[in-house]
Order: sequence, then structure tokens, then C-alpha cells
Amino acid sequence: MWLLTYIGPYYCAKNDEIVATSACMDEYDDINVTELAVYANGFASSGLIDGTGNMTNDRVFILSGMNDSTVLQG
Repeated sequence: MWLLTYIGPYYCAKNDEIVATSACMDEYDDINVTELAVYANGFASSGLIDGTGNMTNDRVFILSGMNDSTVLQG
């Protein structure tokens, strides 16, 4: 099963196109990261995604284009 997340943190859009094109693209202060972590852990518990513990001690790279007029930098 694929979950549509668009742009932004994992499951930011919550399958809602309006949220995907607003909060997940340029209104970063409105993103509740704790809530998104709860979703991710719930999906992992249900076997829909791998466990989030698999990322422990892994490096994370966040890339953003300075001239990107669609997805603003945080």
C-alpha cells in the first residue's frame, strides 16, 4: 500500500491535497512534527512501513534548492 505524502515531512499532507500544497510546502511553523512521528510509529506498528528504530544513528540529508519557488526553504 502506498501512502501519498507529497512534499515535506513524512505523512505531512495526510492524504489531503490542500494541506500538501500549503502547510507542507511553505507554512513550516504549522507542522506538528510530534503528531507526524505518532503517525509513522503507528504505521510501523501496523506493518505498513519499516520500524522507525531502523533509522537510529543514521545520517539524514535534507536538500533544498535556494531558487525553488515551489517548495520554500524552512
